[in-house]
Amino acid sequence: MSKKVSANIQTIMDHFEDYFNRQNSALREDIYSEVYEERSEEPYCLRQAEAYTRFLAEKNTRVYPFDLLAGQMQNYRMTLSQPLPEEYPEDYNPAEFHMGSRNSHINVQAEVDTVRPYLPPLSDDDEAALSMLVRGVKAGYFSHYEIGHVVTGFDNVIPVGWAELDRQIAVSLDDPDKTDEQRDTLKAMHISLRAIQRYFLRYAASAETAMEEAENNGQRKNLKRIADACRNLSGYPAGSFFEAVQFTVLLQEVVTLETKGSMSLGRIDQLWNPYYVADIAAGRITPQDAQDMVDAWHIKLAGTICSYQNVVIGGCDAQGRFAGNEVTRLILTSTQNIRYDQPLISLRYHKDMPGDLWEQILDTIQLGDGFPALFNDDVIIPACIKNGVAPEDAWDYSIVGCVETCIGGREYSNTEEMRINWCKVLEMMLYGGICPVTGERFDMREIIPLEDIKSYEQLFGWYKSELDFIIRRAAHACNLIDSAFHKRYPATVLSITIKDCIEKGESAGGLGPRYRYSTISNIGMANMADSLIAIRTMVFEKKMLTLTELRDALAANFKGYDWVASYAKNACEKYGNDKDEPDRLAAELVGYASDIIGNIANSRGFHFYPGYYGVMHHAIFGAMTGATPDGRQAGISLANALSPVQGADVSGPTATINSVTRCKATNWKDGMVLDMKFSPSFFTQPLHRKMFRALVQTYFEQGGMEIQFNVIGRETLLAAQREPEKYKNLVVRVSGFSAYFVSLFPELQNEIIARTEFSGIEA
Repeated sequence: MSKKVSANIQTIMDHFEDYFNRQNSALREDIYSEVYEERSEEPYCLRQAEAYTRFLAEKNTRVYPFDLLAGQMQNYRMTLSQPLPEEYPEDYNPAEFHMGSRNSHINVQAEVDTVRPYLPPLSDDDEAALSMLVRGVKAGYFSHYEIGHVVTGFDNVIPVGWAELDRQIAVSLDDPDKTDEQRDTLKAMHISLRAIQRYFLRYAASAETAMEEAENNGQRKNLKRIADACRNLSGYPAGSFFEAVQFTVLLQEVVTLETKGSMSLGRIDQLWNPYYVADIAAGRITPQDAQDMVDAWHIKLAGTICSYQNVVIGGCDAQGRFAGNEVTRLILTSTQNIRYDQPLISLRYHKDMPGDLWEQILDTIQLGDGFPALFNDDVIIPACIKNGVAPEDAWDYSIVGCVETCIGGREYSNTEEMRINWCKVLEMMLYGGICPVTGERFDMREIIPLEDIKSYEQLFGWYKSELDFIIRRAAHACNLIDSAFHKRYPATVLSITIKDCIEKGESAGGLGPRYRYSTISNIGMANMADSLIAIRTMVFEKKMLTLTELRDALAANFKGYDWVASYAKNACEKYGNDKDEPDRLAAELVGYASDIIGNIANSRGFHFYPGYYGVMHHAIFGAMTGATPDGRQAGISLANALSPVQGADVSGPTATINSVTRCKATNWKDGMVLDMKFSPSFFTQPLHRKMFRALVQTYFEQGGMEIQFNVIGRETLLAAQREPEKYKNLVVRVSGFSAYFVSLFPELQNEIIARTEFSGIEA
């Protein structure tokens, strides 16, 4: 279990709030507004580079006497320069992150308007797709975030250094075949890179200033180490374990200062381990020194609250051998020590993981913060290859954001680009294309009067046809935006770190990276399987009511139709219980959607691929979806990703994994979520720990892709709802990420409470 942190780390944790700076956030906004107005005739990449340069030159870079690392990580209020047209309150506080509303804070209409000048004349079909996107987000039909999650190219920068990358930019600029647009991109890279070098030197000077305030020789020694490292790292590669950790913090900071999105860190244990091994062997550091550095790094990242920074540990090497190392263990120990919501910790499962590492993993899961989520190399690597990733890159995949796979430093795919509410598809069918929540009419491939539906097979065929229609319409809208978005919202610093962008003179959001996919994720699979089973049973087999009468029951939210909801909930088979019909139906629909999505070309020379995870949108969509035929009332959260409907999985965890693995994950490069909740007392018995390990191994052997766990009692969650001020540090697993429970909006809190809580595993 977790160990007591060192005195140095405890001091940093005691001063955690000191790192947040509202003035920096306001300063950034003012500088970007000023520069964008001054240079309104220049390309956006050059405007952004100049604004970024001025901001880095003026922002606070304080290093405290107690610091072990330089760096100030926090969220920023971004509007003009933000690659998502987000809406922020005027009193935005970077020390707080409250998902207090189920309404999207993304202004999709503003996003569409900003890219229009870069698009060719649009056809009626183009306009219809964009209109449906904008209105669909408001109606809970879609979610849309143009910038996806990505792994910054840490291993393209830290072992090389800024000076070498600047040299590569100069070489690329000398290429006579570069277009004017590519030259502008490279000039922006050069301007931004030089600003970063000066920024590192500002941190060196701040550390030296802090030495004057130091209370003892230990602090002065630490501050000198920071100053020396920042000065060296302003131009050169990391030369020690400390410098590798320090470079990681500052690189993460400078990327997130430029752009918002989920900037994940990739396989940090693999990047850091050679430095660790060399320094330990030479006697330059002790394991406790290294643990303190990792703990300090962990705290720095935690400043960006709920930012989906994913760190991947474990997994295989190029030869398929288990690649976990001592840094893997240091990061797990830090996760136990520093119980904040960031960074997210993901562990790549390998069948050869040693038993003592398994025990450390179980100890970490038992704490209840949702770390680590577990991912299956034997499924994900083939899925990457099937989607076009070269085998020599596929083994080195990382996890970004929640559960999405990414080839670190070589890929930019919009992994949060589009999410579709499957229950809305059925809703449109039942209501003739009119959303019962908003009253808006949406396009459909075909409207069929319900009285003309004579069989379940006809209804099911119609549903698949409409699902196909909406997937293609959504992809069309995404392709239009993708083709131009990077021109208005460049991510220049990120592009410097992504392999091939400098050589091509292209941005990360454009044609620069080696891998450039697009994504469509899906929500409501379990609800749809259960709803279709209920319709088939009640309407077509038992003829308890007509399809029109069922629609009327849903429109009334089951008021006066209690028997319909009761029968659907209690008498019809449910996905998640190892029952053939609902599990087969879920697998068929998932396979059908996956084939459609995976065969749609995108606008950047690659294609779309599917995902089955929800982040928070299962609750957001549920709040905007009427009653469904599975007995769910209007406004209640939909099922969390590929997990069963909350409370419907009554046959135990083994039955659940048998159901989920009926859906074949061979094409899901965008990831999936299976969430299970266990009572805290479960892990106190050695036999249960063995059974838990066997459950995970069985799930992965059967083709499971991802699994994550909440280990927390229902009563604790209810108490946190009643008295949030007493539970402000309670971290829970949501859907692919962990967050402070009291920061979640009520529908999402209720969804987590409603999940089935297992207290045992059937033999």
